[in-house]
Formats: sequence, C-alpha cells, structure tokens
Amino acid sequence: MTLPYPVSTLQGANDPTFKRPPLDGSLTIPELYIHQAQHTPDRPLYVYADAERALQTIRYRDAALAIDHAAAIVLDHADALKAKRGEGGNGRMTFGILAVADTITYSATMLAIMRCGHTVFCISTRNSAAAVAHLARATGAFQLFVSPDHAMQHLVHEASEMLKQDGLNLDALPIPQFDQVYFKDSVSSLDEGRLRRPSADDPVLILHSSGSTAFPKPIYSNTKQFLEYGTTPYFGEIDWCGYRIAMHSLPMFHIMAASSVAWAPCTGVILGCFHPASPPVFPTSGIFLEDINITQSDIVVTVPAFIEEWSREAENLPALQRVKQIVYGGAPMNKAIGNELAKAGVRLTPGYGMTEVGYATMVLPADIAPQDWEYFKLSLHTRPSFVPYEGKMSELFFVQSETHHPCVLDATIDGKPACETKDLLEQHPTRPELWKVFGRADDQIVLSTGEKTNPVPLEAIMRTDPNIAVVIMFGRGRFQNGVLIQPSIPVNPSDEGELIAYRNLIWDTVEKANAHAPSHSTIFKEMILVASPEKPVELTAKGTPRRQVTLAAYSREIEELYETVKNASQTDMESPAEWTEQATLDFIRGAVGRVMRDAVEDDDDLFQFGCDSLQATMVRNTIMHALRETVKQPVHSLPINFIYEHPTVAALASFVYHWALTGGESGSRPNSEKALKVAEMEQLLEQFTQYLNERSPQKDASANGYHSSPNEEVVVITGTTGYLGSFLLEQTIRDPRVRKVYALNRYSSASGVTLVDRQRDAFRSLGIDPVLLDNSKVEFVAADYPRERLGLVADKYEEIRASATTIIHNAWRVDFNLALASFKPLIKGLCNMIELALGSTRSTGPHFAFVSSIGAVQGRTATDAVPEAALDDPLSAAGGGYGESKWVAEHLVLYARSRLGLNGLIARTGQLSGDLRSGAWNSKEWFPALVSASAKMGILPERDEDVAWLPMDQAASTLLDFTRSSSPTAVLHLMTPRPVPWSKVISAVSARLDLPTVSWDEWLQRYRARATSGKETDRAFNLAVFFEAFDKNGPNHAHYITKESALASDTLATLKPLAEEDIERYLTFWRREGLF
Repeated sequence: MTLPYPVSTLQGANDPTFKRPPLDGSLTIPELYIHQAQHTPDRPLYVYADAERALQTIRYRDAALAIDHAAAIVLDHADALKAKRGEGGNGRMTFGILAVADTITYSATMLAIMRCGHTVFCISTRNSAAAVAHLARATGAFQLFVSPDHAMQHLVHEASEMLKQDGLNLDALPIPQFDQVYFKDSVSSLDEGRLRRPSADDPVLILHSSGSTAFPKPIYSNTKQFLEYGTTPYFGEIDWCGYRIAMHSLPMFHIMAASSVAWAPCTGVILGCFHPASPPVFPTSGIFLEDINITQSDIVVTVPAFIEEWSREAENLPALQRVKQIVYGGAPMNKAIGNELAKAGVRLTPGYGMTEVGYATMVLPADIAPQDWEYFKLSLHTRPSFVPYEGKMSELFFVQSETHHPCVLDATIDGKPACETKDLLEQHPTRPELWKVFGRADDQIVLSTGEKTNPVPLEAIMRTDPNIAVVIMFGRGRFQNGVLIQPSIPVNPSDEGELIAYRNLIWDTVEKANAHAPSHSTIFKEMILVASPEKPVELTAKGTPRRQVTLAAYSREIEELYETVKNASQTDMESPAEWTEQATLDFIRGAVGRVMRDAVEDDDDLFQFGCDSLQATMVRNTIMHALRETVKQPVHSLPINFIYEHPTVAALASFVYHWALTGGESGSRPNSEKALKVAEMEQLLEQFTQYLNERSPQKDASANGYHSSPNEEVVVITGTTGYLGSFLLEQTIRDPRVRKVYALNRYSSASGVTLVDRQRDAFRSLGIDPVLLDNSKVEFVAADYPRERLGLVADKYEEIRASATTIIHNAWRVDFNLALASFKPLIKGLCNMIELALGSTRSTGPHFAFVSSIGAVQGRTATDAVPEAALDDPLSAAGGGYGESKWVAEHLVLYARSRLGLNGLIARTGQLSGDLRSGAWNSKEWFPALVSASAKMGILPERDEDVAWLPMDQAASTLLDFTRSSSPTAVLHLMTPRPVPWSKVISAVSARLDLPTVSWDEWLQRYRARATSGKETDRAFNLAVFFEAFDKNGPNHAHYITKESALASDTLATLKPLAEEDIERYLTFWRREGLF
C-alpha cells in the first residue's frame, strides 16, 4: 500500500486475507473494487439476511462483475442519448439516480457510472418536483436512472414537465435491477476500450445539501476527494478491517452511505444491508435490529429515532450491548435515553459529517467513556479551526490541507481556504479533543430582547411525543418564541375546538421542554401554531424540516399568531361577580398564577421572579377584559404600564380594586400619584438606613473625603458583563497598578453559561480582546447581592473584605418600565456592598464608588444647572422607578459616608454612548431604540437642546480617575463638559439613513400610535412611558455642572466633543446588530 502522507492507524494490519490496495491516487474507487476482485476475489463485501432470514454474502468477484455489467448498460444509454441529441465524442456526462432501490443494486449503478468516466448524481427521493428540476438545470443531469415505482415515476414526470417549459428535455432511464447485473455471467461483458478514465480533478460524485433554507445545492466531489472518503479510517484509532458495519437505514444519497462505498475496498470493512429486492425492504426498527443480529454486525450506523425505539423494549438491550459501537446522526439524540443506554453499557457515539466536507469524525474512537456519548473526536485527516462564537460555543471551520480537501471552500482562515460549517460545537470540560454539536449558527433564535434560544434540544424533547411529527421553533426578532407543530394525528387547526384539544393533548410534552429551557425561551400554549394538513411541512433529504422555507410559507400565520397573542387575555377565567377586596385578590392571583412559571406569593415582585413583557401583557389584557365585562366604565384610561407600576399581586389587586370602585376617576390623581411616589421613596430610604445602622460597624466619620490609592490596588467591580462594566474590567486588567480584580456578577443557573464565558461574549461584542480574561489577576465571583455576605462563602467574603482597596458598585437593572418596588432587592444589595466596604480591616478602608444616574434628578423643575451634589427633595426624582431607585441609593451612600465613615463617592452618569474604538452602544437603550423606531417610521425627531454624551470607554477611564482622586466632592458627574447640539447628532443620523426630521411632538404622536396599536412587536416601541416623561422633563433638558468632575479626571478634562465619525461608528454597530 502507498499513501502520499503518514497515517495513524494502518487498516488490515492484522488480517492476512485483506490486501491493501494502492491508495496514492493511481486507482479510482471503482478500479479499487476491480483490484480487490483480482487479488482477494472471495473476500466478503456485503452481508445480508435474505427473505428466509438466512445469512448471505456477496464477495468482491461478484461485485466487480456486477459493476462491469452495469457499466455496459450505462455506456449503451450514453451512446443512445448522444445519438438522439446529435452529440458526438466521448465526453463526460452527468447521470442522476432518482431511485428507491436496494443498497447493493444502487451501489453497483453508482460505481458503474464512475467506471465509465461519467459523473453520478445521487438525488434524494424526498425532493419536490421543483427541486429535482432545479438540480437537473444546475448540474446538467438531464438523464436520470429512475426506479419503477409510481412515486418516482410521477416525480420525474412532473420535473420533466417543468423543464419542458424552459425548452429542456429530461430523459428517464430504468435503473438496472439486481438480476440484470448480479450473478448474470461469470465473465465481464464490458468493452474496456469504451471507458473514459477520469483525472484526479474530474467530478465523479455529486450529492446535494439538505435544502433547509432554499433549493438544495449540488456539492461536487472529484476523484481525489472521493478517494479521501475511503482513506479516512487510516486517520482513526482502530483497525476495523473485517468489521461488519450495518448501514441498513441510510439512503445512498446520504454522505455517510456514499462514504461507505469508498471505505470498503480501502479498508476491508464489510457492509451490512437489507437483501436485494424491488421494491426494496422498508427499514423499520424491528427488522433492522433483526438483521443486525443475523449479520452479527460490529458497528451500527443509524438515526436516533431507531435507537430510541429499540430502547423502549428491555429484550433489545443484549443486542445493543453486543455491538462495538452504535453511531447515530442526522438529528439530536434524546439525552435521557442516551444516558440510560450508556449506563447499561451500550456504546453510543455521534457521527459528524456533511456533504461539503465528507465524514469528519472517528467512527471508532478508542477511549471515550460511555457517559461521554454525546462527544466525538474529529478525524486526524481534517484540519479543524474553532472560531469562538459565544459562551462555550465555537463555530467549526475545516481548513484545506494535504490530507483533506473540502468540496466547498467559502471562507479563509489564517490566509488558507476553508469551509464554514455554520455548526456550533461545544468542547468537553476536561478533554479538549472531544466536542459535541450545540446547534447551527443560523438556527439560533435571537429575540428582540437580544436573548438567544437554541431550538435544537427543545425541539428534540417535543418530538418524543407520539402525537407530534415535526417541530420548528420560531421567534427571531420577536419578544417571545413560538413553535410550529405538524401533528402525527388528524387535526384541523381551523376548528377552534380541535385546536384547543390538540394543544392540551401535547401540553405535558411542551412543558417538559419548558423545564429544560431558560425562562426567555418558554413556550406558552397560545404560541403553539399547528400546521395545516393542506400545507404540510417540506422535508429535506435527511427527513428534517426545511426550516426557513417552512417559516416563510407560514409567515402570514405566524404574524397573525403574534398579533393575536399581543391582544390575548385569559378569557376563560371567570370575572368577579362583584369587585370586593377578596374577590379582586383571588382574581389577580389566578391571572398571575396561570402565566408565571414559578409560584409567587402576594408580596413577591413579579419581575424579580422572571415575569417578562409577554406575561405582563397577558395579565394586563386579562384584567382589562374582566373590567370591560363587569365595570360600566371605559378601560382605555387604565395606564399602559399599570402592571409595572404595581408589580406584586397585592399591589396589583389594590390598584384594580380601587379602579373598579371609581372607574379610574380621581380629580387630583397626578398630584396624589406624586405624593405616593415620594412617600414610597422616603419609606424605602428610612427602611434601608435602619438596615445599614443595624449591620454596619461605626467608624470615625471625619475622614469622609477620598484618599490616595495605595501602591498595589485590589479592585472589586460589580456588573462587569455590561457595557460600562466591561470597559472598567478591561482597563483594570491592563493597569499595572492593579494587582487583583474581583469581578462580581450574578450567576444564572438557567442559562448554564459560566461567568467567564459571559464575559468573553461581552468582550467580543465590544471589540475587546477576550484573551485578557486569561490574566491571572482577574477572578470571577458569582454573587447574589441581596443575600447575606452577597451570597458568597465565608472564606471568599473575608478574603475580599480584607484585601479590597477600591469597590465600584456598577450592577443595576436598567428597565424604565419597572416601578420603584421592583428595585428593592437592588437597594438591599447596595447596602450589602456598603457593609462589605465598612467591614474592611484596612486602616483607611477601601474607596467606594456607586454608579448612579441622572435619572436621580429626572423630576427636577429648577432651570439652573444641576449641581455636583445630592438633591434632598425626593420630588426631584419622582417619575419612574429606575430614577427613584437611584435617588434612594444616592442618599444611602451619602448617609454611610457622613455617618458611618464610608470612603464613598457617587458617580452620577449621564448618557453613555458607544466607545471610541468600535462604537458599541447597547441597542436596548433609549437612543438606539429611538433611532430604530425612527427608521421604521421613516422620520427622526428634532429637539432644542444639547447632548452631553460620554463614550463608554472614556466613562470607564473617568470613573477610575475619580476613585484615585482626592476630591472632597461626594457627587461627581460622569458626562462630558463639552456638550453638542441635538441637531448636530440627528442631522448626521438623518444624512446616513436618508430620513427627514419632524418636530418632537409629531414624532412622539406617531410613536405613541404605533406603540399602542396592539400590532407592534418591535421592542423599540416599548418605551412609550419613557418618551412621555422625556418630553416633559427629559434628562437632557438640564445642564450639569462638571467643574469638580473635570478637576478629578484628566480623561474628562481633555475629552473632545462628539463628532460625526462617532455617529458613523454607532450606526455601523447598530446595523450589525440588526436594528435597521
């Protein structure tokens, strides 16, 4: 044997009956079959159980003769077609095979076409007529070998009629039958002089993509690439010569089946299949397992559905335990079943490959533990490149190399051509050479909130329901996921009764999927769209749904579903006969309980328990429906955000009860609302001042200014995965004065993503080098700020408390819809951070900086500039829960500074804009939302004011300057001292987006109309309340004094004004984020 490169495992080394052929390219794959017939004529090639269930064998001498007999038939057809078309010469033709045929006969035809020097195109029998016509046009395969069954004859007839409309003729040829080519004659009937030998670069095989997004695409393999398929096992870890590999369930147009045709003569592996018959044996799990036993197969290659079916019967277990490996592919494996089989000693492994690159994994890895059955090793003949995606995920590319030539090269890695798979892989936590498939990059559903859903595992769980045939999740760019389900039983979705009954029938299974999903990926019953029998889901060649094609076909129904849910209420809930306090409380409990994932108590904040915008909308609509039915008052006067303003069951019940009694009439309502807000702010301030007094050690309060930093800094930063937090973390890591950085962040068990992976994602999105996070000076700590000791173990808490020289508390929820009550846990968390600082054993205590907001002065009515000082009047912050929470927080820091000895500072942030490097600006914030909404409305708003935006990276530098300053000022303003007119910003946006400008009043009126129409799902239209408040006392109306702030920061003092190139960076970033 000769190979032009070293290999890792010689095949056939221990089998004297196998003669390794030359694998240097001097022989083609069909010629290797002839070579084996000449040197080892009696060696088994195929084994199968015949109709009487007796074991039969086809040997190489039989197969070589069959290939030659089939080749003679191909040559006769080629000559006849050329004569018919008036063509001459011995040129290469492309013959398609569109046939339901047995493996042995199909393979002989396939190899015969190649032996004649022509190209064979194996076409999926699951294609539509339009797809077949498209593939014929794309490849010139206007001659197809077709099986005699009605389905294929009808399919090729329809495709032929379509091609005739374009003046093209399609010739359907009868595929050779088994008895026409096997055991016909003992000598070859082939005139080898008629053969055309292909070169190394001639295409010999065409397969096609699954066509999940559009028509299938033909993928060409040349002579050299097809030979690489055959030599792949030489780069594995096991010599599998003589092993019997059961390929029964794989169609010949699949990459794995095509690979097996090349494996056999190159390695000596024996192929197991169903017995030759016309029509062929239909693969069922039962007959397949029976054949596995009769043929005594060592390796089984199949789809997860068969394995899951086998697992249901305990009597099947010994047969599964006997085989050396069960390779599954084509779809995800049910995790619970996989774990159960692995525990029972069944050896499972995923097979990974694709038409564009060939089979890419080791079929028989030597040392993967049974519990790691989801993981695979990539074959050593490939050159994989893993490009970080997000979290633990990487996108896989295959780089062209001496030993691997992908059929498609559509990318460049380090200057070398490569194939982009669009598959997302996840590395094993302890064995870096092992990988598992997470999903497809183009299948990830990105909601309008920016949160992502991987549909693959959730769809797999739902498919376990016997009443479900096909599942496709959707929701890209929406506020909530939905799911399209094609039932496996008769259902008429246009019949409301049948639809409800079917949703109830499958609901337990959907709930199982929900139990494995992060909260933002939860499927509500109302978001189940049932496919119509008149519009069945199209399937790919693999039997999987054509996702994008199907979603496009159901776009109208999906749009209608979202509109229905937007206006949905739980109309089956009985409204109170009388709105008594108890009846109202019971009704609200029911309305909330039916949409919340977890049980909540009457005083629990719904939004702290995961209530999202869809759930809030459903509760609101349910309440409005009940009030509309029972209270003879129009409900349009109910505030659009009353759920957010009253975020507990008790508060909501109280609000609804009083509204039901009065019909919303209240002459002094605005004043009374302000008074209630002020009272709530003062009550929270008093409550948490007492909390601080009870928990904080008393210190000398005379040293209430900032002190010089020590030589070695230990910095604690909360909320580092946000925009400002990321830049703070980057700069402290790079700063040689900083010895240690503790990055404190909340950990979400629902997402399953580690803190460091979340940080890597944040860095990548902002253009910050994630390699910085490998620096030993940074330590990620999972914290729960409202809990005792911040939720940390005692040792870690004491370590941080004893060593911290600077604490920057940056973590705060930014949600302008929430009421003050929803920020109560964050205020408690601030107090616990202050307690950490006050408990320091250092002589001077750490510097403590709280990142506040100009929202804390959102209600200020004075016209003079806002001072660098706290405002005592709570009315100065009344207006929205976010700003009110910052006012309370500021006064708690000031109290701790003046009374408890906190070495504290308040950094009151204005609008932070995109950084100077990449322009990254959080698309959830108000100005990106304004631009996005404006682009959709076709107009931009004018305003007569200045903007004092501070780039995010410069804000981080300024804040760090503040912490090292000796300024005695307690409140500093984190905003530019050089504001620019709004008109300068908006004219730059207008010029680049080609949008006209209108007055603010007109813009707001049109925005409000879109936001309240009930039809708008874009999150850019969720800020109606914010923009209303912005109109009255917007944060940019006031001017802010920055004198002391500029003195405390060289960064701020030398900052340049906002320029047009900054606006260009922002727009480029938002366009990349999909805002417009």
